[in-house]
Amino acid sequence: MNEHNSPVNAPIIQRIEIWPVDIPITDPFVVATGARVTAQNLFMRVTLRNGTQGVGEAARSNVRALQAAG
Repeated sequence: MNEHNSPVNAPIIQRIEIWPVDIPITDPFVVATGARVTAQNLFMRVTLRNGTQGVGEAARSNVRALQAAG
């Protein structure tokens, strides 16, 4: 390990924000469970103690699968 990735210098998460967003689909499609007219996503922002921020998104169905697995 060098000084940049040692546990002493590890980034510390200060805040995690998650919010759901339903995005309208302009051309709905049909799946076995019915027609999809919105994309149900989650957006998140992670803020480190030093102020660095990162953002990401995930489909809600994927989040449920991860929760069930683990």
